[in-house]
Amino acid sequence: MNRAQLIAAMEAILAAAEAETRDLTADETVKFDGLKAELDAIDHAAEASANIAARRAEVLARRTAPAAAVAATPAATPVAAGRTVPMRGAEQPKEFETLAEFCGAAICNPNDARLAALFRSRREFRDDGDVRAEQRMDTGQSGGFMIPTQFRATIMAVAGPQSIVRSRATVIPAGTPADAEIDIPALDQTGTSPNNVYGGVSVSWIAEGGAKPETDADFRLVSLKPQEVAGHIVMTDKLLRNSAAAGAYVASQLPRALAYAEDAAFISGNGIGKPQGFIGSGAAYAQARTTASTVKYADLVEMLARLLMLGGSPVWIINRALLPVIAQIQDNSGGAGQGAYVFTQGNMQSAIPDSLFGYPVIWSERSPAVGARGDVALVDLTGYLIKDGSGPFIAYSEHVYFLSNKTVVKAFTNVDGKPWLTEPFEGQDGRTSSPFVVLAA
Repeated sequence: MNRAQLIAAMEAILAAAEAETRDLTADETVKFDGLKAELDAIDHAAEASANIAARRAEVLARRTAPAAAVAATPAATPVAAGRTVPMRGAEQPKEFETLAEFCGAAICNPNDARLAALFRSRREFRDDGDVRAEQRMDTGQSGGFMIPTQFRATIMAVAGPQSIVRSRATVIPAGTPADAEIDIPALDQTGTSPNNVYGGVSVSWIAEGGAKPETDADFRLVSLKPQEVAGHIVMTDKLLRNSAAAGAYVASQLPRALAYAEDAAFISGNGIGKPQGFIGSGAAYAQARTTASTVKYADLVEMLARLLMLGGSPVWIINRALLPVIAQIQDNSGGAGQGAYVFTQGNMQSAIPDSLFGYPVIWSERSPAVGARGDVALVDLTGYLIKDGSGPFIAYSEHVYFLSNKTVVKAFTNVDGKPWLTEPFEGQDGRTSSPFVVLAA
């Protein structure tokens, strides 16, 4: 088939799927990719022919033109549609300087020589000469360019202000293999005091010459297995033709999207195919609510009394919708300050305080709804473990919206997280506490 026939056949496959409002079947995908490979081969042949013609013209020019003029004039190189071909003799950058530049190449020009050099150990050359970086996960997902290690710090720096949990938690690097499950030892502090203190170690005072008792520590294992989290953006082909703009857009949105998705799971995830959030975990202490569906001064004080300090910097994570409720908590002591707003001190000229009982307050839309368990939480997040896996990756597909001149750009990474403790801790005074104190429903 010629070029026009190939395009018509590809459009027919997509039109059939679109008419039935479904994705391509496995057979249709194979057929579509085969047609695309033939189309790419034709384009490659045309590009090669144009290059040969250009080189022939260059040789003829060198035969007839003065040497000085040839040296001063760079040779023009034809560019086939949809491809970027470097000018002969021009010095090309050997690596990507910014995350935006990398994203632009990954989604707009996958044949960029820098991508081939970056992923030389894992690249795949197709028969038509295209280069594809392939990453296979145990979930069966594959494809995409992994973001270079030097840009991960950039992503984390941008995501930092957006992130609640990661910037305060205990983070374990990906390691090798990146997505393998790991077991982290944790002291077993379950049971009743004093036998649960410090993982079951018994401490005794020994008289002079007395026998020392045998002691042993009980340990539990906290297992972490990175799970995939993915997001996608639908971009017009017009935007994709501008690699700088497309790369900058993806690079700016990617860190924010990853930070938001991670936080939602670290806070409220159910642990099934995603991290176990601290709110619903067995490690959390649920403080009973004085009045349903609201927050009282007494609730906050009781939560403070149940906090187990691990040496980090505890923070309040509170649903933003509760700001008016907490700002209007009044002094009911019956003293001179009766009726005053205790949180704002009755001062409407100053900003809303950024701390509560001395600990920072984060007003979050990622918290559970008002009245649900965990709409108010007081946590020391050093007791939360995060295990990074492989990624992040950038991939794209033109199949879904081929007829609409749009491309789906997908960003995905692998991560897991869960509390380091398995249960709240009962101290020698008989009171139960935890680094994760949440207000019950």
